[in-house]
Amino acid sequence: YDYTGKLEVIKEAIESIRHISFIYENEDGSEELVDIIPLKIRHDEQVEILTCIMGIPKIYNLGSIKSDILPKGTDSRKPDSIFLSLLPQVWGYDFVSSPYFVKVKFYNDPGVFAKVKKDLEGRTMGSLTEENNALYYEDTVYGIEAFKKWVYSFGNSAVVIKPVKLRQEIVGLLKSV
Repeated sequence: YDYTGKLEVIKEAIESIRHISFIYENEDGSEELVDIIPLKIRHDEQVEILTCIMGIPKIYNLGSIKSDILPKGTDSRKPDSIFLSLLPQVWGYDFVSSPYFVKVKFYNDPGVFAKVKKDLEGRTMGSLTEENNALYYEDTVYGIEAFKKWVYSFGNSAVVIKPVKLRQEIVGLLKSV
């Protein structure tokens, strides 16, 4: 399914902190009118919108949106600023686990640098530096399990420098394959 039109409306709403509304089909088949300020788009197995309603993270699957997504104006309701400040550091949807400081080295294998840069473009709190033909990513992350899966997807092209425990887990996984 081509979500291009819907994604453009959502991206614009995220950038301008505007509301959007749409008809959403819940898991039980019922439909509801949703009015939210979208905070993030997640591309994984599914394309999802992340928002926060009264301090609680909420996720909407684009495949369950049954209408056009309509942009709306702004009003006095604003997203929780603490939630927004953490958003670039959250992997998956884990807002409650302890944060970890991570440092990962990526080798300049075919396509690796481009994928790392694309995947990290919304992660504005960390740093990505290039040194001696390698990329280094440093950040404090929430959701270490989702972060671990992301790093693991690079195979031998990525080496976790910190935390050591995470490096040992990934090396163990790679050796078992």
